[in-house]
Amino acid sequence: MSWSIVILPLLGGFYFLSRSMFWRNRIRRMPRQVLIYASGVSGAAWAFATLLTSKLLQLWDPFHLIRLTENTIKDFIQINEPYVYTLACSFFLPVIATELSNLVFKKKRRLSGISGH
Repeated sequence: MSWSIVILPLLGGFYFLSRSMFWRNRIRRMPRQVLIYASGVSGAAWAFATLLTSKLLQLWDPFHLIRLTENTIKDFIQINEPYVYTLACSFFLPVIATELSNLVFKKKRRLSGISGH
C-alpha cells in the first residue's frame, strides 16, 4: 500500500475538527502540535469506522451487489492498491458528515433564536 494514501484519513479528521460547528471553538484553543495529534486520532477513528462498515457490508451481501459495485469501481478507476477505496471514503465521509451536522446545528440555532457567527 502506498503511504501517500494514508494521509487522507488525517485530512478527513482535520476537516471534521476544523469545520464542524461543534468542535470549532475547542480546536482554536489547541496548540498546533495537539491539533495534528487530534486530527490523526479523529482520522483513525473515521478510518476504523469506514473499514468496519465496509467489512460488515461485504459480509452481509445477499445479492452480491456490494462486490459487483466494488468490481465496477475498480475496473473504472483501475487502482488496485489494497484498502485505497476505504481510505478515500474515510476522507469523504467526514466531509459529508461535517456539512450535514453543520446544517442541523444551524437549523437548531435558527429555531432556538440564538445568533452565532
